[in-house]
Amino acid sequence: MPLLNFMPQFVEPIRSGRKSHTIRAARKIPVKVGDRLYLYTGLRHKGAERILPEPVTCTRTQTIRIQSRVMNLMVEIDGEVLDLGECARLAVADGFPDFTAFHAFW
Repeated sequence: MPLLNFMPQFVEPIRSGRKSHTIRAARKIPVKVGDRLYLYTGLRHKGAERILPEPVTCTRTQTIRIQSRVMNLMVEIDGEVLDLGECARLAVADGFPDFTAFHAFW
């Protein structure tokens, strides 16, 4: 029953269904397929709230590596480097307006 905390900017994309995945650092106890995930914003602060009324079920996990280069970002999922179009789709699916915002965040 992992609790996942999200920044306020991601609440609306999660509630609308535009953000259906999350990119996280490795955890001491990793999230596994089938885990029920409780999504929150503001955890560890007064006024924390659940983003969705019911927990969601983890359907897949992948290893992602995001590496900043001099003027660009290299994104790799399960050992496969993404091209610019795939990076743009990943950025939008992760709740960003475009790859530029994703790049600035990471």
